[in-house]
Amino acid sequence: MTNLDKIMANNSKVSINVKTALKKANEDNEVFKANNKGSSVAQWRINQLNSCTRRFKNSANVFQETLNDFQQTLRVKQKRQIGIVAGDSLTDEQKEDMVDDYEAAQEYIQKQFQMINTSDAM
Repeated sequence: MTNLDKIMANNSKVSINVKTALKKANEDNEVFKANNKGSSVAQWRINQLNSCTRRFKNSANVFQETLNDFQQTLRVKQKRQIGIVAGDSLTDEQKEDMVDDYEAAQEYIQKQFQMINTSDAM
């Protein structure tokens, strides 16, 4: 999960940098347009910026959808693992609550494995 956290933090930094660059480019385009009224270059710059903005938004949406799919897959996997090690000792609601906290779920699973290993050793 640490790798995913690093990727998400890095993505956030990159997104902020891109948004800042797009905003600056928009401001530059407005200044250029004001200084060059009726210029086809000004309109070209605006069109290029709009195209870049649209591609950035599409990429951000794809990243978010992929992240959501991954997190849902991870939740299903963890719930299944908890169900295997917990048996009937937890309700579905307790399992769901545990899955909401990744670290707590992993700790519970490890604890259950240790208990199983200890009982097998005896």
